[in-house]
Amino acid sequence: MEKDIRVTIKLKSNSSDSQSFNELSSRFETLEFSGKPVNVHSGFNLTSAELVHFKNNNQVLLGYISYLTGYKWLMKKESSKKLPVNLPEYFLFSVNRDEIRINQEIKTSAKDEIPAAIKLSTPVSKEKYIEKLNSIRNHLQHGDIYEATYCIPFTAENIELDAEIIWERLNKISPMPFSALLDTEEFSVISASPERFTRKTGKKVFLQPMKGTSKKGTTEKENEQLMRELKNDPKERSENVMIVDLSRNDLSAIAEPGTVHVNELYGVYEFPNILQMISTISCEVVNKTPGEILKATFPMGSMTGAPKHRAMQIIDEQEDFSRGPFSGMLGYIDENNDFDFSVLIRTIFYDKNQKKIFLAVGSAITIGSDPEKEYEECLIKLQPLLKALNATID
Repeated sequence: MEKDIRVTIKLKSNSSDSQSFNELSSRFETLEFSGKPVNVHSGFNLTSAELVHFKNNNQVLLGYISYLTGYKWLMKKESSKKLPVNLPEYFLFSVNRDEIRINQEIKTSAKDEIPAAIKLSTPVSKEKYIEKLNSIRNHLQHGDIYEATYCIPFTAENIELDAEIIWERLNKISPMPFSALLDTEEFSVISASPERFTRKTGKKVFLQPMKGTSKKGTTEKENEQLMRELKNDPKERSENVMIVDLSRNDLSAIAEPGTVHVNELYGVYEFPNILQMISTISCEVVNKTPGEILKATFPMGSMTGAPKHRAMQIIDEQEDFSRGPFSGMLGYIDENNDFDFSVLIRTIFYDKNQKKIFLAVGSAITIGSDPEKEYEECLIKLQPLLKALNATID
C-alpha cells in the first residue's frame, strides 16, 4: 500500500568501545531522513517475498516489521489477543540513498521541556505476574519448552506527546547502541534498544541475542563484581545458551554448509542503566534475499523461547495482549541488500489518532527462574522509559 505522507527516521548508535560487540557496530553511526519517501508500504499480512519489490537498487528501505508479522510467518495464523494501539503490522518506506544524512550530527529539537505527568496502567499486577510465571513453569516442568520470554504491557490514554522531545530525553537518560525514532503523521516509535536482532554485510549474517540481565553497581568495584557474577551465573548462562542453540538452528536453514559459527558466547556488556549478556552467532549465505534470511530467523529467539514454535504458542496463551510492533525489528536494507535491524524493546509506541501510549517489558523464564527476581528485572528495564515520559505506574 502506498501513501502520500511525510516520515522522519533517526537512527543513532550511541556506541562506545565496550558496546561495539566485536567490531559489529552499525555501518551507520547515525542515519537521518525527513521528508516524503519514494514509496511507503504499510498494513497487514506482509509476506517475506514482498520485500524484494519494495525498493530498487539505488534505494534504501527503512522502517519496522512487527512481532505479529513474524508470528504469522511461523504460526500460520492470527494471534488471539487484541493490539493495545492501532499501529500497522509493518511500516516500510524506500528513499534514494543520497537523500539520507549519514554519519552527521543528528538534528535536535530546540525545545527542552519536561512532559506533563503520565499515569501508566497494566492489566498484570505483581500477583497476576507470579501466577502467570507459575503457569509457564508448569510447561517447563512437563518438558513442553525450555525457555519462554513473558512480557507485560503498559498503556496510557488521552496523551499529547511530542515524540522528538521524548526521544531526546530517552537518549540522555539511556543512550543505547540502537536508539531510533520513527515519526509519521499517525504514529511514533521511540526506541532505546540495546539489542541487535540481525545484521548482514556481504555474505556474512550475524545474530546477536541478548539473554542475561543484572542491575548495575553504584561503584566501579561493585559493578565489576556484578559483571563477573552475571557471566558465571548458571541460570543466566543457561538462558543465553539455549537461545544461542536456537539461533544456530535458525541460521542453518539458510547458511552455506559448515559456516555457522559462535563468534562470542556469554559476553557481558555494560549499558547506562543495566548489565546484559550478549552472544554473537554468524554464518555465510549465497544467493539469499533479505526476505528469505529474515523469514528463517524472525521472530528472534531472545524474545520468544525454545523450542520457538511451542514457546510462541504458550506466550500467546499467557500474555494479556497482542505484542504488535513490540519485540519486532526496526532498521534498514541498503542499496546492496545488506541490512541491520534492532529488536524493538525498551520502546514507546504512540498512536496519534487514539492519543494512546503502549510499551512492554519482559524477561526469559526458565526452570530456574525466581518470580520475584523476574518481576524486579522487568521494573529495572522499565525505569528509563518512565523517566523519559515523566510517568508513574497507576
